[in-house]
Amino acid sequence: MKNYIKRYNFISWLIGNIYGLLFGLLGFFYRIKYIGSCTIAWSARIVGWKNLRIGKGVVLCHDTWINVSHRKSANISISIGDKSFVGVRNFFSVGNSIDIGSYFLTASNCSFIGASHIVDDPFSPYLSTGVTQKNDIIIEENCFFGYGSSVVGNVRIGRGSIIGAHAVVLGDIPPFSIVIGNPAHVVKRFDFKSGTWTKEFDGLDESLVPSREEYKETLDKKSFNPLFTSILASRLLSSIY
Repeated sequence: MKNYIKRYNFISWLIGNIYGLLFGLLGFFYRIKYIGSCTIAWSARIVGWKNLRIGKGVVLCHDTWINVSHRKSANISISIGDKSFVGVRNFFSVGNSIDIGSYFLTASNCSFIGASHIVDDPFSPYLSTGVTQKNDIIIEENCFFGYGSSVVGNVRIGRGSIIGAHAVVLGDIPPFSIVIGNPAHVVKRFDFKSGTWTKEFDGLDESLVPSREEYKETLDKKSFNPLFTSILASRLLSSIY
């Protein structure tokens, strides 16, 4: 019996490694597709290349992991908008979809959890029960996520928002908000009438908030240095004088 178990474990190990090598080689060809248009660190791990769309000028830093659990169709499940910077050791777990607007910026160790393991039956190994596929995470243009912040579940984060370090976002965030805490809550919003961030935001005139298209058009007119962000994505060239 012990010999059978050893033989079974070896065969499983062998098949798993061959499987990983073959699909790793396929992933290499997807990386070639993005050469010249964006920067993807070699240590970034992508599970579900065919379900991923990356915009121009995007940087994925080292040890970032994008995980598309449901890959039977070729539909785009996660999209990252132009000129976005994904920091070190970020994690994306795609439920139904993750849609990220342009000028997305994250610090290290941020996570975006749209899928979770199914835990209905505690007498089954959670490793093999499958994962959920119902949540959509939508992040509008020019959102900044501080160190260790997380987005969990079915969430929409409005454009121009700032998510504080270690904040855990569990619900929708209106445009041009600053949020902190666990669970995250809004502490400031941008007042377009005064041109400042304010703690008194209950009576803000929402008609002054620009649309996503108007906001992106304004952002596109600002200067942007792709070389600086590309250097930060590399372990080899990560020191700057």
